[in-house]
Amino acid sequence: VAQAKYAKSLFLNNAECRMQNAEYFLNAECRMQNAELRNNKIVETETPRADEIPLRGGGARSDGVIERDGEIEAVTAQIEREKRNIVLIGMPGSGKSSVGRTLAKRLGRAFIDTDAEVERAEGLFIPTIFERSGEAYFRECEKRMIAEIGKKCGLVIATGGGALLNHANYESLKQNGVLVYLKRDLSLLTRTGRPLSAKFTAEELYLVRKPIYEACADITVENNAGINEVAETIERLF
Repeated sequence: VAQAKYAKSLFLNNAECRMQNAEYFLNAECRMQNAELRNNKIVETETPRADEIPLRGGGARSDGVIERDGEIEAVTAQIEREKRNIVLIGMPGSGKSSVGRTLAKRLGRAFIDTDAEVERAEGLFIPTIFERSGEAYFRECEKRMIAEIGKKCGLVIATGGGALLNHANYESLKQNGVLVYLKRDLSLLTRTGRPLSAKFTAEELYLVRKPIYEACADITVENNAGINEVAETIERLF
């Protein structure tokens, strides 16, 4: 029940975030239109308020202004797309790192694996961190690392399978990212070198994490095919 409530809250927060983003870019579009209209001396009187400017094909404006509206919208969307991170989430062994590297190469972006960054910072492999310091210590290291990575722009990020169990990690990744859930058949998951996979079955982990992945995801992609094919699908949907 607690997991279900958590998943529902993530879904609602995700929807609210998208609405806020839409409102922000709409206001930005209005400001850009006002500046361009003034520069071209189309407006000789008081600058109109944002709510007075008809958008997307209003009949009162000339074709030239409507065309510029489309250009502004396209440029804004392109800038937003280039700056947003692509964040891969999903079960351990679902192919996040492999797909992430391929996707980053296709898009000309840098690739970051949060698990690898924790290992680099600690100077230890994750199974050793679990063995020596426990899962709670690892999760705290993971949280700090994700908080820093989430501030960056234009990356492809692969996360650990349990990263989204902490809502703070979701917020760090979502602030500037599109979350892509890589969904893979349980029989295809690789389990070598994964501490919790040795403690729990794939089915047990999946039952807990599935509703969280689904609530957090902006895009869901099946990863039961080749790496290049999956990367191409994400690129097309992003």
